[in-house]
Amino acid sequence: NSTTPDLLAPTQTTHERAGLAASGAFPFKITAYDAIGNESSGVTVTGYTWLDNPAGLSAEPFSGYVELSWSAVSPAGHLKHYAVYARPDTPITSVQGLTPSLTTSAAQAKVAGLTNNQTYHFAVTAVNRSDGERPEVTSVAATPVPTPTPMATPGATMHRLFVPASLARHPLVRASLGSR
Repeated sequence: NSTTPDLLAPTQTTHERAGLAASGAFPFKITAYDAIGNESSGVTVTGYTWLDNPAGLSAEPFSGYVELSWSAVSPAGHLKHYAVYARPDTPITSVQGLTPSLTTSAAQAKVAGLTNNQTYHFAVTAVNRSDGERPEVTSVAATPVPTPTPMATPGATMHRLFVPASLARHPLVRASLGSR
């Protein structure tokens, strides 16, 4: 019952309440009693329960990095940030004991500094405003690949065309080289 107070030991500095709905925000009032039973006015704090981890995690590999994207979680107001985890070789099923590679407030991230031709597994958690995260995750795998080196045709003049990566992936971009 939320109207029945939980009495804590004077040395206790943390408290957990079971049975609260997921993805919620709950006010808690903390008061103290003096030796003769006078109650302080106290302070009210908001505790947040775990959010569901993002769905739709996808990974696109490039040379030395992988771009990740996922669906945003709800309610967005309870989100502090997303934590992105990366590990070579082994799928990630729990982030307990792991350190995130990076954090972001966006529903996308670029994990750089990766070794080409090495398979990495990625997972993302939603960290709430109380710094809590659901540890169970489903990871996706991606393998960064080196950028192909263009092959020269004997006797042909080679021209280099630099197209920004954001445009190079666009299906409507067409490049042609004229004679010089």
